[in-house]
Amino acid sequence: MRNILVKIIGMVILVLTVLSLVIGFMNYEYLADKVDRGISTYGSWGIFLIVVFLEVVPQYLSPHILIVSASLFGVDIWSTLLAMITGAIIGSLVGFEIGKRNGKSFVEGFVKKKDFDKLEKGMNNIGKWIVLIAALTPVPYIPLVIGALNMDRKKFIYWGTLPRCLGMVALTIFIYYVL
Repeated sequence: MRNILVKIIGMVILVLTVLSLVIGFMNYEYLADKVDRGISTYGSWGIFLIVVFLEVVPQYLSPHILIVSASLFGVDIWSTLLAMITGAIIGSLVGFEIGKRNGKSFVEGFVKKKDFDKLEKGMNNIGKWIVLIAALTPVPYIPLVIGALNMDRKKFIYWGTLPRCLGMVALTIFIYYVL
């Protein structure tokens, strides 16, 4: 019974993820406009909530656009950075834990069991470099999948969450002093 429930939850997560990616891709400009309006209306709290959402739900929008949008709307850049870092840590860890606990069936929906075992082994061996690159760039960073592939929690924090925050700090400093 438990296996059936896990498979159903995995399929629901898979369908929702694919739908969110398709809808996000088709409505990128609309979503970016909504994010801009949220920032201008809600300030740092809105930024915090948007970052948590962007880190947990797989999609193409990156939280990095928020720092640029916030600076354009005159929101204090340092409070924006604090909100983004806090949101990124909470969102990344929540997404990772959801993936760790329930995401295996989600990833297995995309690959064969044999390939999943290779991916899982590779995630703990060389996955840190992939996670690092995704954490430092606006490339989709999907903690849910990283958790599902059973990456060690300490490695995820060290190679994913901390660099994600450092990347946000570097981008903020660049925007503040250069732009």
